[in-house]
Amino acid sequence: MLVGYFSLAVSLWILFAVSNRMNDYFSNHPNSNKNRVSKFSVAGWVFVGFGVFEAVNSEFFATMGLLEGLMFIVMMNFGAIPIIGFSMYLSVFFKRIKLNEE
Repeated sequence: MLVGYFSLAVSLWILFAVSNRMNDYFSNHPNSNKNRVSKFSVAGWVFVGFGVFEAVNSEFFATMGLLEGLMFIVMMNFGAIPIIGFSMYLSVFFKRIKLNEE
């Protein structure tokens, strides 16, 4: 169980660092709104949070060894980074649609 929580902490730390960099990138985009990017980022984090909750409650998480812990870090970040990045991209994309309609 200790390996599971350690791997969860490491993967969330990596995800937060990458998410922060993506937030800076999308906030400095010419067609973006910082408030909208932040809201969509929170939506992505909530979506990822449901997956983390399911992972913590699974039997795999409780019996995790070192190799599985490293695998969990890789799997979580390969799944979560595109989700959060896509949600931030949608905030810029919807802003572009709104500009094209006016």
